[in-house]
Amino acid sequence: MRADHGYGPGNLLGTVSQSSGAPTGAVIETGTNTNGRYTRFADGTQICTFETFESVTASASGNVRQAVLADWSFPQDFVGAPTVIVNVDGTDTWGASSGVTATEATPVVFASVVLTNSNRTIRMTAIGSWILTRRAMLSPGLGGASRVRRDLLTDKSFKIGHAAS
Repeated sequence: MRADHGYGPGNLLGTVSQSSGAPTGAVIETGTNTNGRYTRFADGTQICTFETFESVTASASGNVRQAVLADWSFPQDFVGAPTVIVNVDGTDTWGASSGVTATEATPVVFASVVLTNSNRTIRMTAIGSWILTRRAMLSPGLGGASRVRRDLLTDKSFKIGHAAS
């Protein structure tokens, strides 16, 4: 198979790139750095993950205790604020994120019991886009469909769920 006619073993894994919204590099790119692991796909999707073991002290905030942890800088930047999921091991605890931007998020641990230097494994996942695509413009992380440029919605070549004709 010729490289300019599709994807095969020679260009499936490598550096993902694009030009004017069209994929020009590999289909999947993965990497790791001190901020975690990332996977980029040719369609513009990016997934970042990070796992840490923290000693958590959750102070009272009404009936729920909370601990705000250090900011997580993503291993690769997103084009806009991604969706961030925070998972906390242990009973009576759960996680969330705040202050999410294209480059970082602040994980927050909540507990229904007092935590004092309680060791917890915290797993964070961020899912969004590494390039601005028409699909990304419709995602909630970039303002949702109500904020999509009007010319994209009237473009005859752009049909949700269908290939361009």
